[in-house]
Amino acid sequence: MTRPTLKIDPRTLGLLAAQWTLLAGNIALYAAHALPLWAHMVITGLAVHLAFTIWHEAAHGTIANRRWLNDAAGILGMLPYTTPYFMQRHIHLEHHKYLNEKDRDPNLIYAGGPYWQLPIRYIRTIAYARSVLEKDPRTPGMRRSDNFFLAGVAGVYAFALWQGFLV
Repeated sequence: MTRPTLKIDPRTLGLLAAQWTLLAGNIALYAAHALPLWAHMVITGLAVHLAFTIWHEAAHGTIANRRWLNDAAGILGMLPYTTPYFMQRHIHLEHHKYLNEKDRDPNLIYAGGPYWQLPIRYIRTIAYARSVLEKDPRTPGMRRSDNFFLAGVAGVYAFALWQGFLV
């Protein structure tokens, strides 16, 4: 049996390229002391904003007709969110599966109260994450990828703290 011809979505891959161009360019500009801090924050904000479309399309398998390409784009697109892609993909697909069903739609954790209480409601995500991890749907490879990702994020934060960027 032959594999189908590779099909890719160049627009989403273009967003991925733009995201990483913004991030790499921003690091270069920072190293050159070329911009004020607020400008770096705006550039980073733009790159992070692109992340949603990239990982969302990857989670739904619409970037390519090869699972590994969707996964690679999803992981790279999710990096600025500092969130493990495979766990986020599972949670997002659960959201679609149980859309607006009370106690089943994971996105409803953020609903149900005044806007100013939103940061407090985030605490509920810890309990939700614990319940998801009890019946962890990820394969061992996905878990390794997510754990490696989180270790990398921890390393970046440790380096930033050591350099005095997180005070």
